[in-house]
Amino acid sequence: MALKKLGAAVCCIVLLSGCNTDTKASKQSSSQMEAKDVKQDSSQEEMTLSGRAEPYQEVLVSPSIGGKIKNIYADLGSYVKQGQKLAELDEGDLAAKVKQAEDQVKIVEAQGHLTAMEQQIALNQTMASLNQAMASLNTTLPPEAPKMPEAPEFSGFPELEAAKTAVKDAEMTLTEATQEWEETNELFENGLVSKQELDQAASAKTKAETELERAKKKVETETVKADIQQKYEQEKAKYEQETAKYDQEKAKYDQETAKREQETAKKAARETDKSAEDTMRLQKESARVTGQMTEIAIKDAKEQLQAIRSQYNNLPVIAPVNGFITEKKGRIGESISPQTSLFVITNLDKLYISIDVPESMINRWKENQPVKVQIPTQGIKAEGKVVYIGLMPNKNEQTYPVKVLIDNTDHKIKGGMKAIVSWKMENGGNEPQ
Repeated sequence: MALKKLGAAVCCIVLLSGCNTDTKASKQSSSQMEAKDVKQDSSQEEMTLSGRAEPYQEVLVSPSIGGKIKNIYADLGSYVKQGQKLAELDEGDLAAKVKQAEDQVKIVEAQGHLTAMEQQIALNQTMASLNQAMASLNTTLPPEAPKMPEAPEFSGFPELEAAKTAVKDAEMTLTEATQEWEETNELFENGLVSKQELDQAASAKTKAETELERAKKKVETETVKADIQQKYEQEKAKYEQETAKYDQEKAKYDQETAKREQETAKKAARETDKSAEDTMRLQKESARVTGQMTEIAIKDAKEQLQAIRSQYNNLPVIAPVNGFITEKKGRIGESISPQTSLFVITNLDKLYISIDVPESMINRWKENQPVKVQIPTQGIKAEGKVVYIGLMPNKNEQTYPVKVLIDNTDHKIKGGMKAIVSWKMENGGNEPQ
């Protein structure tokens, strides 16, 4: 009996030993698996860098024309939308100038209609003379010599020469403005001048280009008018030659014998008929030329009206982008120029997170790389992407500037807030994950 109990005890010990062995093996296997997972996770390292939030966009808002401030509608710190009226300039005498320009257009149009009516009356009179000359062909009496109309004296083309001179002046102005812009742009790239000075140089260059284009169009207009005038003079000279020829024929008629009087009278009537036709043709050409010159005058008057209306329409100062008013200058009643900055609009709908990346890590960054952004003081987390990687280091440092773009439609993140940018990358690798 004692031996049986001893054998049972030994068997239990053996079984328990086997169980312990299996448990140890199981724990050892589990530990190896956990160690493998940890090793796999440790193949990626999370990198973090701190930075600051910067506005996505800051825009200086200036009036398009000079004038006196009439109203200011936007307050410092207020949120404005693109196209919203921020301020308005006093119209002064612009409304009167618009009315005057409109009246000038009406006057030029009325004068054109009156001239056309007068020319039509003269054409009708010539037609009556032609009918009378044709009727006289059936009579034995010689026709009366037609009277030569008085032609206006040719006065040259002073307006064309003035327009050409204006083109030369505009070209010189554009050359100077272009040179000034190029020099200012070089200084701006070297950080020696402000963005406002660069914008002023660009504005002067654009204005010079506009003035040159306007002067060239004026030369084209005056050239057309000169060509029309020369053609009119040629037609007039031809008419005078034909009239002189008629006078010679008439003198010859006076010297002929009575026997050929009837035939000569009919021939003179035919010459009168031809002269009247030439007069009618010349009058028609004159009417056409006058009509074209009237159209040019009307076009010039309408362009002047449009220019004044453009100034009138530029009285409101409009927000070019969405954003917050972070700077506000000027007071009601103050006179300002187009170079005066009235507002600064800061767009916080998106933000740049600016960070400085050490030289050893800069080549691991790629454009459009996704990263995670945290704003610790606000408890905000956001997704961002790299939009700029500096090619030159920061001044006196071995770090490179990098910008990350994030959305901020709720405007909870303010400019200057501290941010943390983090991402994961493979150990020993160059490509971020």
